[in-house]
Amino acid sequence: MLKFVLITVKVCLAAAVIFWVENPHGSWIWRQPDALSWDEVLQDPRVGNCVLDYCRFSTPWRKRTRFRTSSHLAGQKCLCSGGHQLVALRGRCKSCRQSWTKLAEPYPRGVCECLAWAVLVDSGKLAGRRKLDINGCARDVSRRIGEASNPGPPSRASMRPDIWLGDVELLEPGTVLLRSKIWQQFQGWFAMTFPNQSPTAWLEASLLVQALLAYGNHCFSAGTALHVFRQLLAHVQKLYPQVRVFMTLAWDTVSKWELQEPMQHRPPVPEPVLMAMITVALAWKWRRWTAATLACFYSMSRIGEFLRVKRHEVLTPRDLLHDESIIYIRFSAPKTRRRGAKVQYSTVVEPLVVSFLCKVWDELGPNELLCTGSAGAYRSRWNAVLAKLQIGRTFRLTPGGLRGGGAVYLHRKGLALSELMWRMRLQHAQTLGYYLQETAAVSLLPSLPSEVRHRIQILQSFFPHFVS
Repeated sequence: MLKFVLITVKVCLAAAVIFWVENPHGSWIWRQPDALSWDEVLQDPRVGNCVLDYCRFSTPWRKRTRFRTSSHLAGQKCLCSGGHQLVALRGRCKSCRQSWTKLAEPYPRGVCECLAWAVLVDSGKLAGRRKLDINGCARDVSRRIGEASNPGPPSRASMRPDIWLGDVELLEPGTVLLRSKIWQQFQGWFAMTFPNQSPTAWLEASLLVQALLAYGNHCFSAGTALHVFRQLLAHVQKLYPQVRVFMTLAWDTVSKWELQEPMQHRPPVPEPVLMAMITVALAWKWRRWTAATLACFYSMSRIGEFLRVKRHEVLTPRDLLHDESIIYIRFSAPKTRRRGAKVQYSTVVEPLVVSFLCKVWDELGPNELLCTGSAGAYRSRWNAVLAKLQIGRTFRLTPGGLRGGGAVYLHRKGLALSELMWRMRLQHAQTLGYYLQETAAVSLLPSLPSEVRHRIQILQSFFPHFVS
């Protein structure tokens, strides 16, 4: 029937014949896909929907109905105004001895008059009459219903992607890949330890948690990193929410592991070491690598966030048309975007560093990355500079220490804790306090060999010359 209706409607449009097609507002006749879709018909600007609630035409039921029509009724609505009790179209009417849906089949008299009047006006039989306003016919107290075809801003629902929210992943792709590998390793260990069994077979008896405890002891003895076991527990809770109530013992194992292996922060990069590294990098003409390293240290930013920043996300003094020595760096996808501001920024205010950064970044195009290459390429250059300074890997000096190094440097200069917390984009002062208490009075410089310290001191003295 729908196929025949669509053919008829297309013929009416081609011959300029006024038509309407009526069905309940939520009917599947409006939502069929492919060959039975209304999309081709709705592309014609003459075609639209008229939605009516029959209770506005003196019926005891609402029965919301849609009329897809080429008349001037297209785009109009006359919906229930509320304030009265409606009959639900379910079951049978005892007095009439008929089902309520059968009683509600005929069009109310007011609906018939609206349809007839609209056809007469559009066909020219009543050329002197103005076009029909359905809300006026329904004697509505408000004249604002249906005042515009698209009132206000566009609905977000129309812009939403056609996806199932259950498939949306809240974790970063790298974390998802890491957890899948850890889960496969656990399954392999389980298959070897408990032949012919599956972890899911023990869920009801909470034996999966006992298997996790055994695997945690195995990882501790095998020298596996603690974060691997943490990720496994979080992944199990996500896969099988019903075992969450039994996971206390497993998380207690994590706490016991932490007592045996206390957490160690990344060593903060000392400013003298940074200056020596910058001098070497500039001697090798690594200007953009140098700019990224300096900006990451003095803005106390995470290097992973910084490597994704493009030139149009930076505001230099030339961009802002002033001489103030400050640079603003915007991070569109910061690490803490799901528990803080979705877009964040950092600043660089050191005059010598700002001058150097402007010389490097003002030459770039809007869509160019501030630092070319991947994270691996950045780390390779980092290792090459440390090797030139003869700072071995035993000192664990990594790019991740730039943020902490900048925090310790500014804290020693006397920057207020509240200002430091704002510039580091932290939400809790307690987090920053713990970090500074553990790192502010610690430095790797005293533990370096004397010849390395002497080399750093000489290169540090050349830093202002190379940067300027």
